[in-house]
Amino acid sequence: MDLKNKVKYALKKTQAYIILCLCLLIMGVVGYVTLYDQLLENMQENGISAVRSYASEEVNNLTVYETLVSYAVNLIDAQHGTVTDEEAKEAINLYFTRVIRTLGDNKVDPYVVYNGEIIAANPWSGDITYDYSSAEWYRLAQTSDNVVFTNVYTDVIYNKPVITIAQKCQKADAVVAFDIFPETFKFHEEPLTLPNADASFYLCDSKSTIIYMQSVLESRSNDEIAQYVTTLVNEIESGRLESHDSYIYDIDGNRRGVYYYKMSNGWYSILTISYDSILAELTVFSTVFISIFLLCLTAVLFIFFRDWKLNAQIERTNETVRVLGNSYYALYRIDYRKEEYEMIKGSDYLRERIPPHGKHSEFIAVAGEVIDPKAKKEFEESFSCESIRNLGYEF
Repeated sequence: MDLKNKVKYALKKTQAYIILCLCLLIMGVVGYVTLYDQLLENMQENGISAVRSYASEEVNNLTVYETLVSYAVNLIDAQHGTVTDEEAKEAINLYFTRVIRTLGDNKVDPYVVYNGEIIAANPWSGDITYDYSSAEWYRLAQTSDNVVFTNVYTDVIYNKPVITIAQKCQKADAVVAFDIFPETFKFHEEPLTLPNADASFYLCDSKSTIIYMQSVLESRSNDEIAQYVTTLVNEIESGRLESHDSYIYDIDGNRRGVYYYKMSNGWYSILTISYDSILAELTVFSTVFISIFLLCLTAVLFIFFRDWKLNAQIERTNETVRVLGNSYYALYRIDYRKEEYEMIKGSDYLRERIPPHGKHSEFIAVAGEVIDPKAKKEFEESFSCESIRNLGYEF
C-alpha cells in the first residue's frame, strides 16, 4: 500500500474510532440514566414490600390485644342485665387474671370503666379520683364502635410511654382498655432483618412519636432522632416522597430513600436506605464504563497522532515530488508489490500511449520504445519490480 493510501486508510480508521467513542459515550450515558432509574424503582418496590411485611408482623401482634379487648366487651354485654354489678366485676377480674396468665406479667395492664367505676387488674390508689372522661382513650372509644388506639403518651401510673387500646360496650355502660408498653412489641424480642447494614426502620404513631426503631442513628440524641422522624412523617404526609427517585437527608447529611406504609390505626412503618447502598451497582457500572471509554479515547488519540505524522510525511513527500517535477520532465511512482505504476509527470509520448495508472509491465514496454536498443535490456532490468524491491526503499 503506497503512502497516500495508507494515510487515507488511517484517516478513515480514526474517523471510525471517533464515531465508536461517541456511540460508546452515548450508550454509557443512556445506560447510566436507565440503570439509575431502574435501581431506584426496584428499591422502591422492595422497600414498600419490606415495610408492609414489618407492619403486618406488628398488626398480627396488635390483633391479639384487639381480640382480647373485644372478647371482654362481648363478655360484659352478654352478662348485662342478667347478673348483679358485683358478679359482673368478679367476672371481669377473673378475665383479667386469665389474660395476664396467658400473656405474661408486665405485658399489658387491663382495666374497665364500669358504671363510672374503674376496675383494674393492677389497682392504683388514684383510680378513685382519676378523671378518665378526659383521657384520650376514653374519648376515642366513645366516638367509635370498634377498637381504638391512642398515640404514645406518658402513663400517670408508671410514668413511662404507653399505648392504650380501648372499646366501648354496646349494652353496658362500660369501656374496656388495655395499656400496652412499647417494649413488649414483637420487634423488641426479635430484631428485624433489614435489607442491608445501613438501613433504618422506624415504627411511629400518627404524631410521629417513635414506638420502635432499629437505626444507624441510634448513637445520636433522642431529641435529634425524634426531630428527624417528625421530618420523615411530615415529608410523607406532604406527598413529597411518593416518587421512586425522591429522597431525604438524614441527620448526618446522607441522602436516603424513604419507603413507608400507613397502618389502619394511623401508625407508620418506615424504612430508609442510603443512596450509596441503593446505587452501589451504578458505581461499578460507572467505573467499568469510564475505564473502557478512556481506553478507547487513548486508542483514538494514538491513531490521530500517528495519522498526523503520516500527513506530515506525505506533505514532505509531495513537496519532494513537486521539486523533482520541476527538475525532471517525467516522474513515476512504482508499487513493486502490486507491480503497478502511477504517472505523476509523464512525457507527451507516454501520456498518449498508457493511462495514468496501470500495470508495471505495460509501463516498461512502452517506455522501452524510446530507449536506445543497446540500453533497453539494462533499462528493463534496472527498473524491474524486483530491482526496485532490492533497493530497500519503502513508503
